[in-house]
Amino acid sequence: MSLVPIFSPLLQTIFVYQTPESIALHIFDVFLFDGDQVIFTLLINMIKMQEEKILQLESKDLLDYMKKEMTKECFSTKSMMILLD
Repeated sequence: MSLVPIFSPLLQTIFVYQTPESIALHIFDVFLFDGDQVIFTLLINMIKMQEEKILQLESKDLLDYMKKEMTKECFSTKSMMILLD
């Protein structure tokens, strides 16, 4: 089973779903300044940060978590600068 059709739309819009507007706007600002590498860096660092929780989730729950909760959880404990390192 290929995961590309499942995760491709998610990667394109991961920070838009239910991310608080202030965080989404800040991410968009950094994206405009530094390019698409920012999106991948943030996503990889957030996945590393939430690895234990992600590994415990089933596919449907995983998609819901990534769309609705992961960004809020990561930004509630770490700043943008730390997540971009």
